Amino acid sequence: MALQTIVSRNVSPWQNSVISVGAFISGNAGNVVPQNAILRLSIRNMDSKLREMVLNKVCSITKSQAEAFNCHYEIREGIPGAVLVNTPENTQWAANVARDIFGEGKVVYPGNPYMGSEDFAFMLQKKPGSYCMLGNGDTFMVHHPNYVFNQDILPLGAAYWVGLTEEYLK
Repeated sequence: MALQTIVSRNVSPWQNSVISVGAFISGNAGNVVPQNAILRLSIRNMDSKLREMVLNKVCSITKSQAEAFNCHYEIREGIPGAVLVNTPENTQWAANVARDIFGEGKVVYPGNPYMGSEDFAFMLQKKPGSYCMLGNGDTFMVHHPNYVFNQDILPLGAAYWVGLTEEYLK
């Protein structure tokens, strides 16, 4: 619960930040206090300095909470994600190609900021580009237990990639 105060008390409402405890693994008997617990977190931000502050707060709160309850703790960080930042020119270009293929009414540009966790962010740190999405219809987002991939969009995605490639090669 203390981790939830990081965003609510340290991040401006005009900035985006999320801390999710996606897994809490501990014990398997209802009548035994477990000796160990594992919490797995996901941290999402849209600014690298904000991300650093949030990570530091996670570490300090974890340390303080463990000391307060006389517990041992260990933080194992995976490869930290990167903030995904599209190049405006590439994003505009990709939206124009999408308009040519699908029509003006089928393209959302500019879109709302999206805090997905995506490896493509590391590529955008090295080369200019744009991460864009193909709509799946009126359905749950990926990672939701009720998400169902709409296979009917596969030809649309292929057509979009062909259009991007053809436009790039002109």
